[in-house]
Amino acid sequence: MKKSRHSNYQNFIESKYIKNKNYINLDEIRFDWIKKIIKSSDKIKSITDIGSNLGYMCLKFNEHFKTQSVGYEYEKPTFIKANKIKNKIKDVKYINKGLNISNLSKIKKTDLLVHLNVLHHAGHMYDKKLIKSKNDWTKYSIKYLNLLTKKSKYLFFQTGNVNFNKNYFENNETFNILPLILKQAGWKIIKIGNIDFSKKKIGYKSFDPRDINKIPIIECKREKKTNKVIYTRGKKILLKYESGFLQRPLFWCVSNNYIKDARKLYYISWWLYHSINKLVIFKKKKI
Repeated sequence: MKKSRHSNYQNFIESKYIKNKNYINLDEIRFDWIKKIIKSSDKIKSITDIGSNLGYMCLKFNEHFKTQSVGYEYEKPTFIKANKIKNKIKDVKYINKGLNISNLSKIKKTDLLVHLNVLHHAGHMYDKKLIKSKNDWTKYSIKYLNLLTKKSKYLFFQTGNVNFNKNYFENNETFNILPLILKQAGWKIIKIGNIDFSKKKIGYKSFDPRDINKIPIIECKREKKTNKVIYTRGKKILLKYESGFLQRPLFWCVSNNYIKDARKLYYISWWLYHSINKLVIFKKKKI
């Protein structure tokens, strides 16, 4: 079977079964974080994963939350492999299609959009003509994410900052740039997940948006000699690892469009209730 550039990004083997003590299953720790954040009252019955890769999130959400899961994966070899992994699970469906800003509005509405490590590829892997600079990417991201506010109540989001050696923003700008983009796009941040390097077992620590200034600023840079990414806080080396994914925070957001619709529904329901109540009282008086 042909391999694609991203076909080895996801690993379904749990960390505890892997002999390499330094190995970190990035998808496993992301899902461990989000499943603790989601409440039963959130009522997540359906998800759409944009850039679903081998389908890790689609399958895990289906397994733990019994969701109807749809994944969009544009790379054909990865799409084929994902279908073999899911086997005969009926509530998980993959679509071999790339999404960009021109066709994003055509996707169906869902309870949750999973959007992990896709947006920083804009300008290189898709919508190449629309992004030529950092400023272009910021404006593009706001427009792109705003379209998604009309498609889902919730967003599980993560992105990188580098696109083939072109920095869209610096590591130390992460918590200035990304929250601003999400806010201007119409998403309200509920929780932020950031890697806790102080624990032996690497995982995400949760922060409220009001505590964003308390989140440690972690920087990373690939070392040419070893080809490993060095994670630092100030001058202190925290970890050396194969990829730069651990520097990227996770965001759990709710759509402002949904909040507005919920308020409208509340006021309409309130008005109907009181109108009917007044009508009943009026009829009783007449009788």
